[in-house]
Amino acid sequence: MRRGADRGQVSRLPSQTDEARCAIYDRARTALQEALRDYEPPLVAKEQAALDDAIRTLEVIDDIREEAAALSSSR
Repeated sequence: MRRGADRGQVSRLPSQTDEARCAIYDRARTALQEALRDYEPPLVAKEQAALDDAIRTLEVIDDIREEAAALSSSR
């Protein structure tokens, strides 16, 4: 799966709104389900969990960046 592609799409969003990020994550989930349609359920569940972990990581990184920006602008 192209995990780096989603990060690039999110970071290039002009507004990086929650709605826009969620739309990209939903497209990634749909693409993963379509790509793994013919595979065994345990593999599908494992890959879905990996995608969800990657999404959570991206969200944490985004939160950290927002906090850092807020701290630097308040100085």
